[in-house]
Order: sequence, then C-alpha cells, then structure tokens
Amino acid sequence: MNHQTKSHSRLPAVVLLGFILMICSPSVAAITLATSTFDSGSDGWMPWTTSTVASPTPGNPYLNIAADGSGEKGRLLTFNRSSSWVGDYLGSGVTHVELDVANMSIVDDLQLRVAIGNRSSPMVADGTWWVSNAAITRTTDTPWIRVSLSLLEADLHKVGNEMGQLGTDTYEQTFADIRAIRIMSSNVGTAAIGDEFFGPVGIDNVSLMAVPEPRSALLFGAAFGLALTRRRR
Repeated sequence: MNHQTKSHSRLPAVVLLGFILMICSPSVAAITLATSTFDSGSDGWMPWTTSTVASPTPGNPYLNIAADGSGEKGRLLTFNRSSSWVGDYLGSGVTHVELDVANMSIVDDLQLRVAIGNRSSPMVADGTWWVSNAAITRTTDTPWIRVSLSLLEADLHKVGNEMGQLGTDTYEQTFADIRAIRIMSSNVGTAAIGDEFFGPVGIDNVSLMAVPEPRSALLFGAAFGLALTRRRR
C-alpha cells in the first residue's frame, strides 16, 4: 500500500520535469548583436561614405560602395573593425549577417560574399580567414533586396591571406576572436579581398545576427525538475 502511494506521488514530478524541458527547449529566436543603418555616417564600414541617391526611402542614407575598377578603390569591398562588429562570435552564438543591397552598376554583376578573420586585414601576416562558399548574385542594375549571408562553418571555407599563407586556426579558434568582417563581391571566393568592380553598390541596415545557445536553460530546467522529484520521495 505504501509502495503504491509513493509510485503515484512521483508521477506529477516526472510530468513536471518533462514540461520544464519542453518549454526550455524550443528553437531560440535570432537576436541582433549589431546594426548599421548609416543614419549618422558609415558606422565604421570603410573606406566608403553614405549617399541618399536612389535610396528606396527618399532622404534615407545608405553606404555607397562606389568601386571604380582600378587603384585603391577598385575592388567591391567594405570592412569593419569597430568594437561593435568584432569579438567573440563563437561565444555570442553568431550565425549570419543580414543586409539590404542594390547593385546599381551597369557594368558588373554583384557576387556578394562575407569574409571573416582573426586579424585586422588579410594583408597582415598569420591569422585565419573564412569566406562564403556560395555567392548571392545580383545582376547589373537590380533594385534593393534583403539578403542573408551565413557564418556557419558548413557555409564557409578557409582562404589564404595576401601573402598566400593559409591560416592554421580552426573555425572555433577563429570565431572566438574575430577582428574584422568584410562584405565583398567575389566570383570564386578564393580570397578575402574582393574582385575588381566598376559601378556603385548600396548596402543598408546591416545586422549581425545570433542564436543564443539554449543549453543553460535546459540544464536549469532539468536540475529544477529533478530537485522537485527528490523532494516528493
């Protein structure tokens, strides 16, 4: 009789444990860690300035990447090394970059990729760089569109620096200490420097997105449920 009473008393705690695990384990929504709207300037994205010409919203500024096909600004490339955009991507759960983009060039198709590294530039010795496996293609003179560039390991590949050195750091080691992020056009994606390009490309509302690891919530829920089970014994 006592045995039956104890068995029945455990049931609510077991059910409660399952309920706690269930509510703690859904997919966690992505959060925004950094955003550049260019309302007050370039927000650390170099070496370009903002413009309102051909903005989807009259008077709203965007970053105007006006590559001229040669020289210092001949490549379709912008980079950010400011504190809002660097740091421990791995621990922060960074997953992708979102941005609005328009290819206003009437000469070159845009092959949009992201590059990421644990040095300030691929022209610096050592360090490890990763580039998008697949480019997002925007043909000449195409309007604004919202796109997403993945930063997951499966969607990136390792590339060498300007000296041809292929970094030895793993994905985890690199992403624990990101020192620069680059948005560029690259047909083949074999380097983090971008291709020569002629004509303007606009980007706006650039956001660094993350999905926090729900592990801590799961552990808390499990511990709390087990504690209740023991108290009912």
